[in-house]
This record gives sequence, structure tokens and C-alpha cells, in this order.
Amino acid sequence: TTTATPDILLPSDYVFTAFMKLGDDGGQVEPLQKALQQLGFFPVDQAITGHFGPVTETAVKSFQAAHGIEQAGYVGPATREVLNSY
Repeated sequence: TTTATPDILLPSDYVFTAFMKLGDDGGQVEPLQKALQQLGFFPVDQAITGHFGPVTETAVKSFQAAHGIEQAGYVGPATREVLNSY
């Protein structure tokens, strides 16, 4: 069995600085989606759109749960800190 891998990887020194939540567009949402996809939380069959919709919110909550962060569904300081540690 082969596993799909994301086509576009973020630079290892990429730093998330923005607060992101459901309904946001642009900014760091697209890099967030790419990072979550690389880490296995955002579905590989889902398009990277730069829109923080329900799929991104679910991926963020899964990431938060896996890292012991409150599953708020938005990207705040605690979530950014863990994202930036990769």
C-alpha cells in the first residue's frame, strides 16, 4: 500500500505568528493546512485552499488533542508554539 504525501513542504524554519480561526482566509491559513497535512492531521485528499473551514478546524482540534492542548479549534499561542517546534 502506498500513502499519499503532500506535494508542497514548508521550509523547516517557517514560523507561525498569526491567530487563526474558523472563517479566516489567506494569511497563514494555507501554510497551516500544509503543515497539518504534512503531520497527518489534514486529509491528503482535501484541497489546500487557504480558507479556515470545518475541515481545517477538525484538523486543528485533532492536532491539539494529540499534543495535550485544549481542543479549541483555533490556532492561538499554545498551538503555534507546538507547530513551530516541528
